[in-house]
Amino acid sequence: MTVKDEFNQHHDEIRARMPKKEKMKFDGGRKRLDTNKPRFQEAMEQLTELYQINNPDGFDSDPRYICQKIQIEVGHLTHERGFDSHCANQVYDYYTGKARSKNNALIIKYIQVLFAERSLELTPTLLDIVEEVALREWSESTFDKPNFVEKKALKNEAYKIILNLIYAGDSLEDAASKAAYHISHNLCDGHEPYKASSLMRGYEEYFRKRKKDKFGNELPSQEDVYFGGWDKFQDQSDKDYWAKARETMPLASPELTGVRWR
Repeated sequence: MTVKDEFNQHHDEIRARMPKKEKMKFDGGRKRLDTNKPRFQEAMEQLTELYQINNPDGFDSDPRYICQKIQIEVGHLTHERGFDSHCANQVYDYYTGKARSKNNALIIKYIQVLFAERSLELTPTLLDIVEEVALREWSESTFDKPNFVEKKALKNEAYKIILNLIYAGDSLEDAASKAAYHISHNLCDGHEPYKASSLMRGYEEYFRKRKKDKFGNELPSQEDVYFGGWDKFQDQSDKDYWAKARETMPLASPELTGVRWR
């Protein structure tokens, strides 16, 4: 037996004794944190015990505790070097800067984009913060909420149609026109219909405009995020459905078209 053969045999014996890696858990294509793993639970217990000793009166709302929880969660979700610390630092800025302002809530949206780019599901603590941001923005609003919810739902449905039609090959102008027709004839139920021009402007603003993070780095647009995920995970049946819809959905009448912007 040659030296090379001896080395390979020794290497194979070592690998045979090593525990097999668990398969990654996915949900809709995104990797999810497994909170049942003993090493993760041990790390969280150690963190809790440390804070219980130093903060017997309570620590659940302590930004340092929250950020260390996030660092542990993200570190056990992905082994990308430095990503856990980066997320924890961003959340610390959210809590300790001029945090609760509308602009600082963009920090949390920035983290959501980072997770979407990596096909990762948000960890439990990050999900709690996303909910906190949404509830605060909702409670601070001053508009007619019931009417707003219904109109918002209609607009979201229109944007969903536009996204899918563009992904199927339609132009923005034609997709917005078809969405305006569909909403007006099938869903409005007493509400003033959205015009195609309004939907086009809204789509450009919310789905194609590229924002920058606090470091000046350009973030992907919402359209990029959606289409990137669909390239990987959209079923062929969905693609066929929207390809047929692109061909069969009628365009809006001139009354629903509105005024095009320059």
